[in-house]
Amino acid sequence: MTQENEKLEHLLKITSELSRRFKVIEDFILKSTIEQKAVEMSIVNKESTGSISKLAEALNTTDEQLKLILDLDANDFRIIKNIEAAKLPEKQYIMTICILTISNYLFKRDYLPTKDLISQLENHGIDKSNLNRTLKAFTEHVVAKGKKGSSDYVYKITTPGLIKGKEILKQMLKSTN
Repeated sequence: MTQENEKLEHLLKITSELSRRFKVIEDFILKSTIEQKAVEMSIVNKESTGSISKLAEALNTTDEQLKLILDLDANDFRIIKNIEAAKLPEKQYIMTICILTISNYLFKRDYLPTKDLISQLENHGIDKSNLNRTLKAFTEHVVAKGKKGSSDYVYKITTPGLIKGKEILKQMLKSTN
């Protein structure tokens, strides 16, 4: 029996090693695919970028008025108007909807990778704790896509989410007057 156990143990080691190697190959292929998609997206984004004017038009305002709540760079933006919300989940939801709405109009992207969304939230002093759980309560407005924990996990804004985002941004604009 010990000889059979040794053979089984040897097969288990081989299987484990093969599994590890396949995982390395899979990760390499996934990373290469993601990098290729990023290159393709950057080419598409350069060819078909949105504009602040499109966002202003959607909000029935002017570019100048928008600049009272947004700080814009060529490839980035920051909401400079404070969010009026009492609790963290509400702040996370409101800011996420605003970020995704603005991204949709400025960069013609209806989604953001998790790391980019978290970076934006942290830039606004909003903790990322339980973000996924918070946003799961609003699947009518924001949908998570991809494999959780992977670099292809994204948050996508829905059409009702865009409508809600425009409402929130309009409220921010009204409060600046």
